[in-house]
Amino acid sequence: MKKLFFILIFTFLSVNVKAQSIKIINKTYNSNRCITSYDVEVNSTDNSLYLKVNNNKIPLVFNSNKAIVKIKNVSENIEIKLIKDIITDIWIFPVTNPITLMSINEYKCPNDFDLDNIPNNIDNCPNNSNENQSDIDNDGLGDSCDSKDNRDSDRDGIQNWQDKCPNQAGPSSNNGCPFADLVIDKKNSTTYSTGDSGTVKTFETNTSHSVYMGDNLKITLKVTNIGSTNSGYTKIGFYLSTTNNINNAKKIRKIDLENLNQNDSQTKYIDFTHSDLISAWGSDQVFLHIKIDNDNNVNEGTNGEQNNTFSRTLFIKNSVRRQSKFPSIITIHNSNGIKIEETTINNKAEEIKFLKELPKGLYFIDQNGKKSKIYKED
Repeated sequence: MKKLFFILIFTFLSVNVKAQSIKIINKTYNSNRCITSYDVEVNSTDNSLYLKVNNNKIPLVFNSNKAIVKIKNVSENIEIKLIKDIITDIWIFPVTNPITLMSINEYKCPNDFDLDNIPNNIDNCPNNSNENQSDIDNDGLGDSCDSKDNRDSDRDGIQNWQDKCPNQAGPSSNNGCPFADLVIDKKNSTTYSTGDSGTVKTFETNTSHSVYMGDNLKITLKVTNIGSTNSGYTKIGFYLSTTNNINNAKKIRKIDLENLNQNDSQTKYIDFTHSDLISAWGSDQVFLHIKIDNDNNVNEGTNGEQNNTFSRTLFIKNSVRRQSKFPSIITIHNSNGIKIEETTINNKAEEIKFLKELPKGLYFIDQNGKKSKIYKED
């Protein structure tokens, strides 16, 4: 007993504090007469003091000689002490007011732990305030203590709490979010070599192009989003390779593709010169590859990623295309140099028929500036 008395006296003397006290003020009650909040007033001049509430150490903020710390939503027994740090030990200071060391049992509400005015036995969330008793998924747990929304708002088989897109149906492989799906409209996409007598070939046609010096390869590319959500912005890449494999291809151009909403389409027009194609690969036969979503910016799922490419065979000629002489204008002169006929010939069959019908005689022929003569017998 003497030893304990000595320790207390030593503690008190070593601190050398003036009068200090703790006072409970400004109590607020709920309808059950349980205190829901109160102020703790500490009267002291020692700015090294802390308020200890259970195991939490709360610094005091002094205003003149008073420090007030407010504790709210009390739902359990609270022990309040004045404490001070001395090196690594926590010392309890004796104070002049006997309520300094006390348990505030009167503040506990045994039938309403969360102080929301709902008795524990009917409270769907007894330890978390939930006055309106909201339970959005109707699972018996109030929203304030239920982090899982067990509904499936978009009916995709994935509960809302696991669904990153709860209002848009999507597969579990994409966390319940829908995919975009960019595809090339092969019916309405075409290629055209300017030296091919105006032949336009759709992507559906399994044919090739010969591109000679001086020719241009013109592409009309229509892209459609057949997925369930917008695509966002991405790129279209154009590649050349000597095999029908885009993985070994060289990129020759990349263009932007704007955002496409569901079922929207966009058409792009691309023009490659002969030199664009020959400089990228010196081989005669190459494959032109077109890849939408070139940088894989669009989440299309496994199936959607498989319809992003198209390939067409090209024959890149390092020579000038031989021009057809048709259609052509034929002018006929007789042996005396008199023009006897002039007409337009559209093909070889028309040319043979026209010359065959000439009467017997010697004729001088001018066909698109190319001169010749024939002698016709009966």
